[in-house]
Amino acid sequence: MSNPLHPSVRAAFAGFTEPLEGRVRWIYLDILGLPTTGRGNLLRSVESALVLPWLREDGTPATHDEIRAEWQRVKDAAWLAEAGHLAAERLCKLHLSDEAIDRLTVARLSDNAQAFAHGMPGFANWPAAAQLGAMSMCWAAGTDGVLRGFPRCCAAMARRDFAGAAAECTLREAGNLGLRPRNEANRNLFLAAQHQAD
Repeated sequence: MSNPLHPSVRAAFAGFTEPLEGRVRWIYLDILGLPTTGRGNLLRSVESALVLPWLREDGTPATHDEIRAEWQRVKDAAWLAEAGHLAAERLCKLHLSDEAIDRLTVARLSDNAQAFAHGMPGFANWPAAAQLGAMSMCWAAGTDGVLRGFPRCCAAMARRDFAGAAAECTLREAGNLGLRPRNEANRNLFLAAQHQAD
């Protein structure tokens, strides 16, 4: 399947999500205690970290042993989940380049779009604002999390009732107040999409 996203959505996504997630060059723990990097890219397993081009402080490539040790060190520091990404920087010896973060964002967005389009026929023909809103939800909750966890929202989206989707798209904020700005942005995107579709 070719990329179902409008070029404008692909071009806008990084700038849209970065103020909501940050742009972190090292490994940190998100609020759920999951190893993360970049613009909120989860590193659920050490294998997911090993495929990335980590660099030492001097800019030379890190070894697999160094990456494994870094991932484990951050994962074991459970206190970082509440301390925030800046606290993790003090523990980390490795980082990603800005170019690597951009490639990681593009790859995850493409994967999310392909998976979401597979479960949501017609997605490729939605207004750009609706595509961006759906991809924002998938970024925070995972594609399966959206397709399975938001049945009323998905039913509204499938009908191209984007105002209905706006009313049902709220990601659970309990324990993660950082989702409030994303939820507000998503609602506004779906409402904008309804105007585009009318």
